[in-house]
Amino acid sequence: MEASVQQKAYLNTAGCGIISAASLQAGADIYNAFSVNSSTRSEIWRDKEDPLYRKTLSQFLEVEEDRLAFIPNFSYAMNIVVQSLKGDEQVLLYKYDYPSITAPFIQNGFNVHFLESEQGFALSLETIEQAFIANKIDIIAIGHVQWQSGFKIELGPLSALCKKYKVRVIVDATQSLGAIPIPMQQLGIDVVIASNYKWMNSGFGNGIIYFDPSFLADYPPVITGAASLDFAGTARSYEPGD
Repeated sequence: MEASVQQKAYLNTAGCGIISAASLQAGADIYNAFSVNSSTRSEIWRDKEDPLYRKTLSQFLEVEEDRLAFIPNFSYAMNIVVQSLKGDEQVLLYKYDYPSITAPFIQNGFNVHFLESEQGFALSLETIEQAFIANKIDIIAIGHVQWQSGFKIELGPLSALCKKYKVRVIVDATQSLGAIPIPMQQLGIDVVIASNYKWMNSGFGNGIIYFDPSFLADYPPVITGAASLDFAGTARSYEPGD
């Protein structure tokens, strides 16, 4: 058993997960190698390790590899997705959702409509459907598991409802990825974004973003870089690179 958990029970992964000793050692080995021969080590990362990690992660999440991209954190990815929208969409948000979900839409002047929780806790599909109809919603952005209450919305019924009304759905899975299976490709969810420092136990500075191909076709990235140009039409077009 690793030293970090030998003498204690850690119960706050919902706040921040524990990085394994093996992961810490792997990271240290990489940076130690960069202090000796950074050029050679960077080529090993680019040609061997990076493709392996992408393949492993796509298998773990049960999605096609070209639908998945690496990101530094949820807030960065949410903002680059919002920047890629047209700007005139009617957007539905949960009033008490994590601010990194709601703030980019508000800051960029979108037409925003807010859902209120029921009994201070739950969100019903009936309430969401009523909002879809009343406000002619184009996009809903919502946390899979709420950061304050722990309420979990069922993504299957939500995705089906969105398809019925032709509403795009963006899901924040930071509070659930790694703890709850999310069949994002099977359900046809448009976008799933997550920082990996909670149940993925990966520390800060990394995360994932998943795209349905139809969303990518309608909303190509507007923030690009050298890395983006090599992967047009795939999720990696949202990775600008260094």
